[in-house]
Amino acid sequence: MIKAKSQAWTKIRREKLGVAAAFINVPDDSSASMRRARCIACLVAIATVATTAATYAQKQTPTEQPEVTAYVIMTPNGPATCATWVQWRAPGANPTDKESIQFWAEGYISGLAAGSRHDILGAFRLQDLGAWLDRYCAANPQTKLPLALNALGREMLAHPGGRL
Repeated sequence: MIKAKSQAWTKIRREKLGVAAAFINVPDDSSASMRRARCIACLVAIATVATTAATYAQKQTPTEQPEVTAYVIMTPNGPATCATWVQWRAPGANPTDKESIQFWAEGYISGLAAGSRHDILGAFRLQDLGAWLDRYCAANPQTKLPLALNALGREMLAHPGGRL
């Protein structure tokens, strides 16, 4: 009965379209309904998979700390190390070098603070942080500067009162 109605509607549509309709394959309602149903089923399946994947990703807990990648100040000899920090902060150093490494270090520490979600910067003076890095880098000249700043960040977390 449904197929007969569908064929009748298709015939009426073809008659209304005229002679040109004889060359047009007008699908009947049942195939259009099936395509629509398949499309909806496909969209529901995609949404289900996406929701499941997002939920699974949120439940994952990292088993080990991921490696940290950081932008560094590049020197002619490669990435900056503690030796670079000491050299560029020496009394006779180029003022531009001195300020650039200081500003870069301040930005790196700000990023660590933002990433830790602790308000650790407010209690410290920039001069104290620079002095701590001066001492650390003098004792560890081959340490890469981001690792030295990570050590400073850990010290800041361990001493929230502002004294290093």
